[in-house]
Amino acid sequence: MASYRDRLLEKLIEDYLADHPEWSREQATMAALRFRRELERLHKEAQRSNRRFYRVIGLLVRRRRRRFKD
Repeated sequence: MASYRDRLLEKLIEDYLADHPEWSREQATMAALRFRRELERLHKEAQRSNRRFYRVIGLLVRRRRRRFKD
């Protein structure tokens, strides 16, 4: 049974072939793999940014709590 990622990749390849009938299957596969790599890179970047954001919020909340205790 194909994994979810494999099925998505296959669907992306089919979409590329439908949009570009002049492309070979190999060209569509390479384009789909490039697209997936870029998407994974953006996802990792967003996760890092999100962690940084919550870390900053946590620091601000702790600093504020300390200020009100005094």
